[in-house]
Amino acid sequence: MANSYVEYTTAGTGTNGLGQATFSYSGMDVLSADHVFCKIQSYDGSSISWAEASVASRNATAKTITLNSVPSGTATKVRVYRNTVSTPLIDFVDGARLTESDLDTAYKQGLLATQEVKEDAAVNGNTGVTNLSLTGLTSVQNLTATGTVVIPSGTDATHFYREGTFTATLSGTAGTAGSVAGNTSSFQFVKIGNMCFINGSFTVTNAGSYSASLQLTGLPYTAKNTGVSGFGIVLNRFSLNGGNTTGNTSASVNSNTTTMSFNYSASGNNVPWTSLDLNTVFALGGWYQIA
Repeated sequence: MANSYVEYTTAGTGTNGLGQATFSYSGMDVLSADHVFCKIQSYDGSSISWAEASVASRNATAKTITLNSVPSGTATKVRVYRNTVSTPLIDFVDGARLTESDLDTAYKQGLLATQEVKEDAAVNGNTGVTNLSLTGLTSVQNLTATGTVVIPSGTDATHFYREGTFTATLSGTAGTAGSVAGNTSSFQFVKIGNMCFINGSFTVTNAGSYSASLQLTGLPYTAKNTGVSGFGIVLNRFSLNGGNTTGNTSASVNSNTTTMSFNYSASGNNVPWTSLDLNTVFALGGWYQIA
């Protein structure tokens, strides 16, 4: 339990509820009621922010603080905190008689101020930060979230989580595009850590002048060099050789590339470009490990 602040999260108009304006600091040691302040945490559906609350009055006897207005509807937490003044409350002079009260006050002023800095009572640095930039390796031993945790989808390829689209292309490993049509498609992807999940489909209407083996290029991330090709890629819907496919067909992502190849499971032979049936849906999805 913190020494320099107390937080309230209960909705409603009851004692210390977020639907009223008076909050208790009875569990907090203070040198003066004037050292007690309040901040309100709000969540607008996408980000968390803190704002200083306007104080109407303080009751040193009841140990309560009353705000000028009730917290808004987006408020998720009220923090009543202590902010002890840094100016010395006791000024010792030569020849003066030292009293227990003066010594206690001087000692407690330093103690309370230290607690406030250590616990970030005023939410100035390490608590509730909305834009915190860290470099290098950051380790968190235990992370406990009492509210909403938002992991944004960034544009940096190194972000832990990312989602978006990429242009996938079906082609042959030899020949030229010629009059090929329907062989490009906008696929969806989700990146979580070093795993990339993809999903999409094609409907090729003209085979153009490609030849040799069927391949897919343009994957959003280079596959990891695992010594084996492919991971959990599933052909959801496809048609080869006029609908008469020889053996089961599988897809694999080649190590250290952004290319996917297709082969017949029974023989291990690559699927020829000319085996792809035109004007039919060729759909696939799954995941692969990235470098």
